[in-house]
Amino acid sequence: MAAVRMEKIESTLRLAIEFRARLAREDLGGAIELLSDSCLIDAPEGVFAGREEAKRYFKHRAEERRGAAQEVEEIFGMGFRCVVRLKDGNRRSLELFKEERGVLSEILIYAKNAPADTIRG
Repeated sequence: MAAVRMEKIESTLRLAIEFRARLAREDLGGAIELLSDSCLIDAPEGVFAGREEAKRYFKHRAEERRGAAQEVEEIFGMGFRCVVRLKDGNRRSLELFKEERGVLSEILIYAKNAPADTIRG
């Protein structure tokens, strides 16, 4: 398959990696640039529509988790969708990205805390 064609297939994967990298560098403005004007963020804390609400959400999330290292455990995708599996202490989450016209249009975030002591007794 031609390199140009592979680039199209991997475009959302590349955008998601760059978005996560900018957040990790605390470059919130740079991360928000990768979102569409009408982006949708659906997170455990609520639904946020548009760049301004997304910016408020990610700013709050960064302040809440300051100093906590978030590890990307796995990332895969093809075409206009991408999945990122993350670990942050005993909290695990999934981020599902959707791309439209070269920017991220949707991020669905699913998270859970792992109360292993409760189950294992």
